[in-house]
Amino acid sequence: MEDALADQGDPWAAFTNFMRRVVDADTHSLTLRLVGTFTPTEELYGDNARAQELNIRLFERTREAGAIRPDIEVDDIALLFEQLAAVRVGDEERTRQLRHRYLVLLLEALHDRSGFRLPGPPPSWEEIDRRWSI
Repeated sequence: MEDALADQGDPWAAFTNFMRRVVDADTHSLTLRLVGTFTPTEELYGDNARAQELNIRLFERTREAGAIRPDIEVDDIALLFEQLAAVRVGDEERTRQLRHRYLVLLLEALHDRSGFRLPGPPPSWEEIDRRWSI
């Protein structure tokens, strides 16, 4: 996130490069495995708060540039990453290819200018965070 925020070029390019790096890091697979299985420490909550602060800054910069559809919120992104992490076909390279395929589809949807509005409200941070409570 810090690298993406430091990128002073095109906000959409910085955002999409960030998204690709997160998918490659595969951190959300760990989230899917651990969510709800333990109570995080104060240190983990602090790290999470810092990451969320950076997420918001990157997301808002992208939104202010008019590069992301107006009915998307920052908390939508966390669940999109989890959906991509759920893509697994056994072979590591093929899994990576498929995740990037679906990431491109998601990025196209995030960048959509058709005026089509998404149904229902986005998830709140509280809904996402509450899943860690056991």
